[in-house]
Amino acid sequence: MVLELWEVLENIDDAIETILTNTEFAPEVRSIIIGDRTRVGDTKPPGIWVFTDDSLISHAGSSLSEEWTLSLLVAATYMHKDPETAKRNSIKLASQASAALIKEGRTLAGNVRDLVRVAYQPGMPRIEGNNTIYGAGFEMEARFRFLEPNQS
Repeated sequence: MVLELWEVLENIDDAIETILTNTEFAPEVRSIIIGDRTRVGDTKPPGIWVFTDDSLISHAGSSLSEEWTLSLLVAATYMHKDPETAKRNSIKLASQASAALIKEGRTLAGNVRDLVRVAYQPGMPRIEGNNTIYGAGFEMEARFRFLEPNQS
């Protein structure tokens, strides 16, 4: 079955959500958000948020097929009275989330050819009341080839 581009991108989001939902995180995660599938006010730390960023598309070797490098940002937030605890746990959660996606076999349930980490973003603390909310994350690249249906 040949998929439309929107279906491929939706399948990638669904695979990420399934993998992360089925992963046990320590410390406990209260929210896992994929893309914009939530209202910002509904997020509760500790949480994991995965969303896409600007992505590269090339046409190496053929103008009919596209070589996608889909940029994914895997971020984690953690809130605690102790800033160092918030920092360490947000880094730990972001590492666990990106590792869970890689350990699945680097293919996101067969939707991509490869998945790798390409950048680390330590984030910045934010003070909220007596607590520090700290965020950290990884930029990942999911690589796949796409050919528009009915192209030969």
